Amino acid sequence: MDVRSLPGLILLLFVLTVSSCGGGSSSTPQPPQPPPPPPPPSADFTLSATSPTVSIQQGGAQQFQTIQANPVNGFTGSIKLMITGLPAGATTMPSGPLSIFVSGPQAQVNAFQLAASQTTPIGTTTVSVTGTSGTTAHTSSFSLTFTQAAPFII
Repeated sequence: MDVRSLPGLILLLFVLTVSSCGGGSSSTPQPPQPPPPPPPPSADFTLSATSPTVSIQQGGAQQFQTIQANPVNGFTGSIKLMITGLPAGATTMPSGPLSIFVSGPQAQVNAFQLAASQTTPIGTTTVSVTGTSGTTAHTSSFSLTFTQAAPFII
């Protein structure tokens, strides 16, 4: 390498270095952007039994229970109800599937009857009513007491 070409080589290296770093121009840093707003809350519902306790006499008159669904955050839709915890001899009417349809901001209800045969065990149990709509499910419980049938007198 000839010493006379050394200044040209240094100049060439300087130009290549400055070009590869963005041409030597400066840019003004941008302020950080605020985070996006959180998503709106999901539509939901609450479920409650209107009577915390129900008492039925073996083979006696039927009693009613009412389940109330309250929409939250604009919930609308059908809520399928499933009743669990009834002992042998206890039944609900209607016996088929129950549901509550919510179409606006007001609470909606569904009432069903509870009955006990003469052989339903005496005592208290917890009955659960689970309401499901899509992947959302909520449960409400109430106490159900069965009392001894009145003696039969002629």
